[in-house]
Amino acid sequence: MDFTKFVSLLDRQALFFARYDKFADPFEGSYPKSSLLENPEFFLAFYKHYTAWRELVILNCWHVNEYESAAMWELYLHGSLGVAIQSTVEYLKESFECDPENVTSIGNVTYIDYETEKVPLGNSFYPFMFKRKDYEHERELRAIIVKQFPVSPDHKMIIPKEFFELGGEYIPVRLDTLIQRVLVVPTAPRWFKDLIESVTKRYGFDVEVVFPNWPNLVL
Repeated sequence: MDFTKFVSLLDRQALFFARYDKFADPFEGSYPKSSLLENPEFFLAFYKHYTAWRELVILNCWHVNEYESAAMWELYLHGSLGVAIQSTVEYLKESFECDPENVTSIGNVTYIDYETEKVPLGNSFYPFMFKRKDYEHERELRAIIVKQFPVSPDHKMIIPKEFFELGGEYIPVRLDTLIQRVLVVPTAPRWFKDLIESVTKRYGFDVEVVFPNWPNLVL
Protein backbone atom coordinates (compact mmCIF):
# COMPACT_ATOMS: atom_id res chain seq x y z
CA MET A 1 0.00 0.00 0.00
CA ASP A 2 1.11 3.58 -0.51
CA PHE A 3 1.98 5.91 2.37
CA THR A 4 -1.45 7.57 2.60
CA LYS A 5 -3.24 4.21 2.85
CA PHE A 6 -0.82 3.13 5.56
CA VAL A 7 -1.54 6.26 7.60
CA SER A 8 -5.27 5.70 7.04
CA LEU A 9 -4.88 2.14 8.35
CA LEU A 10 -3.20 3.39 11.53
CA ASP A 11 -5.68 6.23 12.00
CA ARG A 12 -8.86 4.21 11.41
CA GLN A 13 -7.52 0.96 12.88
CA ALA A 14 -9.54 -0.75 10.17
CA LEU A 15 -8.95 -2.71 6.97
CA PHE A 16 -10.80 -1.67 3.82
CA PHE A 17 -12.99 -4.38 2.28
CA ALA A 18 -13.84 -3.62 -1.35
CA ARG A 19 -17.15 -4.56 -2.96
CA TYR A 20 -16.71 -7.58 -5.19
CA ASP A 21 -18.58 -6.07 -8.12
CA LYS A 22 -15.99 -3.27 -8.26
CA PHE A 23 -13.07 -5.60 -9.08
CA ALA A 24 -11.41 -5.03 -12.46
CA ASP A 25 -11.45 -8.64 -13.70
CA PRO A 26 -14.83 -9.21 -15.43
CA PHE A 27 -14.53 -12.95 -14.71
CA GLU A 28 -14.44 -12.39 -10.94
CA GLY A 29 -17.08 -14.48 -9.21
CA SER A 30 -18.15 -16.31 -12.38
CA TYR A 31 -18.57 -20.00 -13.11
CA PRO A 32 -17.06 -21.84 -16.11
CA LYS A 33 -19.55 -23.14 -18.69
CA SER A 34 -18.63 -26.68 -17.65
CA SER A 35 -19.97 -26.00 -14.15
CA LEU A 36 -23.18 -24.57 -15.59
CA LEU A 37 -23.74 -27.63 -17.78
CA GLU A 38 -23.19 -29.89 -14.80
CA ASN A 39 -26.24 -28.51 -12.98
CA PRO A 40 -28.45 -26.13 -15.05
CA GLU A 41 -31.18 -26.09 -12.37
CA PHE A 42 -28.71 -24.73 -9.82
CA PHE A 43 -27.80 -21.81 -12.07
CA LEU A 44 -31.41 -20.91 -12.83
CA ALA A 45 -32.00 -20.45 -9.09
CA PHE A 46 -28.56 -18.98 -8.39
CA TYR A 47 -28.54 -16.19 -10.94
CA LYS A 48 -31.88 -14.78 -9.79
CA HIS A 49 -30.08 -13.35 -6.77
CA TYR A 50 -26.51 -13.28 -8.08
CA THR A 51 -26.23 -9.61 -9.13
CA ALA A 52 -27.66 -8.29 -5.87
CA TRP A 53 -25.54 -10.69 -3.82
CA ARG A 54 -22.31 -9.60 -5.54
CA GLU A 55 -22.90 -6.07 -4.23
CA LEU A 56 -22.99 -7.40 -0.67
CA VAL A 57 -19.78 -9.44 -0.83
CA ILE A 58 -16.75 -7.43 0.31
CA LEU A 59 -13.12 -8.56 0.24
CA ASN A 60 -9.74 -7.75 1.71
CA CYS A 61 -6.82 -9.34 -0.17
CA TRP A 62 -3.30 -10.43 0.83
CA HIS A 63 -0.26 -11.90 -0.93
CA VAL A 64 1.03 -15.18 0.54
CA ASN A 65 4.73 -15.85 0.03
CA GLU A 66 7.87 -16.84 1.91
CA TYR A 67 9.91 -14.37 -0.13
CA GLU A 68 9.61 -10.83 -1.39
CA SER A 69 8.03 -10.26 -4.81
CA ALA A 70 9.36 -7.42 -6.97
CA ALA A 71 6.31 -7.83 -9.22
CA MET A 72 3.87 -7.21 -6.36
CA TRP A 73 5.69 -4.03 -5.31
CA GLU A 74 5.49 -2.74 -8.87
CA LEU A 75 1.85 -3.71 -9.37
CA TYR A 76 0.53 -2.09 -6.21
CA LEU A 77 2.79 0.93 -5.79
CA HIS A 78 3.42 1.96 -9.40
CA GLY A 79 6.81 3.42 -8.47
CA SER A 80 5.62 5.41 -5.45
CA LEU A 81 6.76 5.15 -1.85
CA GLY A 82 4.93 2.63 0.26
CA VAL A 83 5.00 -0.33 2.60
CA ALA A 84 3.77 -3.90 2.99
CA ILE A 85 2.19 -5.24 6.17
CA GLN A 86 3.51 -8.64 7.24
CA SER A 87 1.29 -10.94 9.26
CA THR A 88 0.11 -14.57 9.45
CA VAL A 89 -3.23 -16.18 8.69
CA GLU A 90 -3.76 -16.87 12.39
CA TYR A 91 -3.04 -13.27 13.42
CA LEU A 92 -5.30 -12.01 10.64
CA LYS A 93 -8.14 -14.16 11.98
CA GLU A 94 -7.55 -13.00 15.56
CA SER A 95 -7.44 -9.33 14.55
CA PHE A 96 -11.14 -9.43 13.53
CA GLU A 97 -12.30 -10.58 16.97
CA CYS A 98 -12.83 -6.96 18.04
CA ASP A 99 -15.82 -6.75 15.66
CA PRO A 100 -17.90 -9.94 16.12
CA GLU A 101 -20.81 -8.56 14.05
CA ASN A 102 -18.83 -9.03 10.83
CA VAL A 103 -18.27 -12.76 10.39
CA THR A 104 -15.16 -13.13 8.24
CA SER A 105 -14.26 -16.16 6.12
CA ILE A 106 -10.58 -16.49 5.16
CA GLY A 107 -9.01 -18.74 2.54
CA ASN A 108 -6.53 -19.11 -0.30
CA VAL A 109 -7.62 -18.39 -3.86
CA THR A 110 -7.48 -21.37 -6.25
CA TYR A 111 -6.34 -20.64 -9.82
CA ILE A 112 -7.90 -22.68 -12.62
CA ASP A 113 -8.26 -22.86 -16.39
CA TYR A 114 -11.87 -21.78 -16.94
CA GLU A 115 -11.89 -23.54 -20.32
CA THR A 116 -11.13 -27.00 -18.96
CA GLU A 117 -11.73 -26.95 -15.17
CA LYS A 118 -14.76 -26.43 -12.95
CA VAL A 119 -15.67 -24.33 -9.93
CA PRO A 120 -17.37 -26.67 -7.41
CA LEU A 121 -21.08 -26.19 -6.74
CA GLY A 122 -22.91 -26.28 -3.44
CA ASN A 123 -21.25 -23.38 -1.59
CA SER A 124 -22.04 -19.71 -2.25
CA PHE A 125 -18.45 -18.71 -1.45
CA TYR A 126 -16.84 -20.96 -4.08
CA PRO A 127 -17.06 -18.56 -7.06
CA PHE A 128 -15.37 -15.86 -5.00
CA MET A 129 -12.42 -18.10 -4.14
CA PHE A 130 -11.45 -19.08 -7.70
CA LYS A 131 -9.62 -17.01 -10.31
CA ARG A 132 -8.12 -17.49 -13.75
CA LYS A 133 -4.57 -18.85 -13.98
CA ASP A 134 -3.56 -15.47 -15.45
CA TYR A 135 -3.50 -14.21 -11.84
CA GLU A 136 -1.56 -17.10 -10.31
CA HIS A 137 1.42 -14.83 -9.57
CA GLU A 138 -0.72 -13.00 -6.98
CA ARG A 139 -0.79 -16.02 -4.61
CA GLU A 140 -3.81 -14.42 -3.05
CA LEU A 141 -5.47 -15.00 0.29
CA ARG A 142 -8.90 -13.43 0.76
CA ALA A 143 -10.90 -12.36 3.76
CA ILE A 144 -14.59 -12.30 2.79
CA ILE A 145 -17.62 -10.76 4.47
CA VAL A 146 -21.20 -10.95 3.25
CA LYS A 147 -22.84 -7.78 4.55
CA GLN A 148 -26.19 -8.01 6.28
CA PHE A 149 -28.36 -4.90 6.26
CA PRO A 150 -31.81 -4.27 7.77
CA VAL A 151 -34.87 -4.85 5.57
CA SER A 152 -37.72 -2.37 5.08
CA PRO A 153 -41.42 -3.32 5.45
CA ASP A 154 -41.61 -3.73 1.65
CA HIS A 155 -38.77 -6.29 1.85
CA LYS A 156 -36.11 -4.04 0.34
CA MET A 157 -32.65 -4.02 1.89
CA ILE A 158 -31.70 -0.70 3.51
CA ILE A 159 -28.11 -0.17 2.37
CA PRO A 160 -26.29 2.94 3.70
CA LYS A 161 -25.33 5.49 1.06
CA GLU A 162 -21.70 5.40 2.30
CA PHE A 163 -21.44 1.74 1.33
CA PHE A 164 -21.99 2.64 -2.32
CA GLU A 165 -19.96 5.86 -2.23
CA LEU A 166 -16.89 4.15 -0.74
CA GLY A 167 -17.22 1.03 -2.86
CA GLY A 168 -16.92 -1.04 0.29
CA GLU A 169 -16.50 -0.69 4.03
CA TYR A 170 -13.80 -0.21 6.67
CA ILE A 171 -13.82 -3.17 9.09
CA PRO A 172 -12.25 -2.60 12.54
CA VAL A 173 -9.23 -4.77 13.42
CA ARG A 174 -6.77 -5.05 16.29
CA LEU A 175 -3.63 -3.70 14.65
CA ASP A 176 -1.40 -4.74 17.55
CA THR A 177 -2.41 -8.33 16.73
CA LEU A 178 -2.42 -8.00 12.95
CA ILE A 179 0.85 -6.19 12.20
CA GLN A 180 3.96 -8.26 12.84
CA ARG A 181 6.36 -6.19 10.74
CA VAL A 182 6.22 -3.30 8.30
CA LEU A 183 8.32 -3.74 5.16
CA VAL A 184 9.42 -0.62 3.32
CA VAL A 185 9.57 -0.70 -0.49
CA PRO A 186 13.19 -1.68 -1.37
CA THR A 187 13.75 1.36 -3.59
CA ALA A 188 12.87 3.84 -0.84
CA PRO A 189 15.47 6.25 0.59
CA ARG A 190 16.55 5.90 4.20
CA TRP A 191 14.52 8.93 5.31
CA PHE A 192 11.30 7.19 4.25
CA LYS A 193 12.01 4.24 6.53
CA ASP A 194 12.64 6.70 9.38
CA LEU A 195 9.34 8.43 8.60
CA ILE A 196 7.42 5.13 8.72
CA GLU A 197 9.00 4.35 12.10
CA SER A 198 8.09 7.79 13.43
CA VAL A 199 4.49 7.68 12.21
CA THR A 200 3.96 4.14 13.52
CA LYS A 201 5.20 5.09 16.99
CA ARG A 202 3.13 8.28 16.98
CA TYR A 203 0.01 6.15 16.62
CA GLY A 204 1.13 4.04 19.56
CA PHE A 205 2.34 0.90 17.79
CA ASP A 206 5.73 -0.58 18.61
CA VAL A 207 6.34 -2.49 15.37
CA GLU A 208 9.58 -3.42 13.60
CA VAL A 209 10.07 -1.46 10.37
CA VAL A 210 12.57 -2.99 7.93
CA PHE A 211 13.76 -2.97 4.36
CA PRO A 212 13.07 -6.37 2.74
CA ASN A 213 15.87 -8.84 3.35
CA TRP A 214 17.10 -9.04 -0.22
CA PRO A 215 20.65 -10.33 -0.80
CA ASN A 216 23.46 -7.80 -0.98
CA LEU A 217 24.62 -7.17 -4.51
CA VAL A 218 28.11 -6.38 -5.78
CA LEU A 219 27.91 -4.03 -8.78
